[in-house]
Amino acid sequence: MTKNDIPTCSYDTHDKRILINTDEDEWFRAACEQIDAQELLTDPRFSSIELRRSPSFDDDDNVVDQPGENWVSLHQLIADKVAGLSGAELAPKILAAGGIADAW
Repeated sequence: MTKNDIPTCSYDTHDKRILINTDEDEWFRAACEQIDAQELLTDPRFSSIELRRSPSFDDDDNVVDQPGENWVSLHQLIADKVAGLSGAELAPKILAAGGIADAW
């Protein structure tokens, strides 16, 4: 399995691409609050780091650590939420809330 087979932590917004890391509880909470997706915080599919963990890759883009069981579902829900938002505005808000994000 390669990087092209599964989604990573980056998303298209209306003005920029944004990286949003949800692997830690604090980061997940910050992202959900800033993208107005508080319902994800109580969704049992995403209740643990193991269930929502993003994949990791080696230098050749091969999967080193498999994504969590519900990563693909979470990725799609986040993608839908951020599609109409400004990545330039969203990334600093997530950072200020204690999350991990960057826009380019």
